[in-house]
Amino acid sequence: MIEFRLKELLKERNITRYRLKKDTGLADSTVNGMYKNTSKRIELKILDQLCEVINCEPSDLFKYTKNEKDE
Repeated sequence: MIEFRLKELLKERNITRYRLKKDTGLADSTVNGMYKNTSKRIELKILDQLCEVINCEPSDLFKYTKNEKDE
């Protein structure tokens, strides 16, 4: 399973969701979906915006955990 780590990254960097939305121009629903880990996909343009504003690598935004059924 792949999960967004946006909530953790924002907390680590003391960035609010409001500031992220303002600095990226992303919609509330887009940011909140990633923050709450309910989004199903992400566009490369959005990934690029997030990395630039948060100052991170794409791999920092995600966490991978093996599914139990895959073992």
